[in-house]
Amino acid sequence: MTNRYFRLLLSGACLLALASPAAAQSSDDGWSVPRTADGHPDLQGVWASDSATPLSGRKSWLTRRS
Repeated sequence: MTNRYFRLLLSGACLLALASPAAAQSSDDGWSVPRTADGHPDLQGVWASDSATPLSGRKSWLTRRS
């Protein structure tokens, strides 16, 4: 009997977890994605190409041949 309640509780929690983001995305405030002339999303703008990940490796890799 406890297993049945656990499954019901788990199913309800999963349903709630999946339904919340879907409800948050469905707001209709009149904004739409800008499109180019051929219908693709317009990705023009300011893009930051710097990264917080350092591009360095081990010193032993310097002598490695590819």
